[in-house]
Amino acid sequence: MKIIRFPILVLIVASLWSSWTSAQVYRQAWPDTDFSLTSIDLKEIMSGGPPKDGIPPIDNPSFDTVEQASSWIAPLEPVIAVKLGTTSRAYPLQVMTWHEIVNDEVDGVPISVTFCPLCNASIVFDRRLAGTILDFGTTGLLARN
Repeated sequence: MKIIRFPILVLIVASLWSSWTSAQVYRQAWPDTDFSLTSIDLKEIMSGGPPKDGIPPIDNPSFDTVEQASSWIAPLEPVIAVKLGTTSRAYPLQVMTWHEIVNDEVDGVPISVTFCPLCNASIVFDRRLAGTILDFGTTGLLARN
């Protein structure tokens, strides 16, 4: 077996190039984001397969009544349940698995319902930030695999 030894300078340059190219890719895709404020090393982020927005979110969803939904959803099928004020919604995982994000409004509050089928986790966000209503979408990236 032949061992190839690289000078330490080559390894440092390769590492810096990798960091720079990742940062440049992120800056091009999200030009309004400050990537100096991170809680993880950007080198830990990798492609998950689909490109940015390659998994389309559902915007302004329509809903079936319980009676209508009973024709296509099983009684014990998992859903993400959201209740705000007097309004309750159920987002079936069979739909969320394919779209991962729903941008909705519940009882006057703009929300984003998110689901990660890789880790079976859901988070619901208030989409308002500094007077602006945001639309959530997928990045196509994975952190820490």
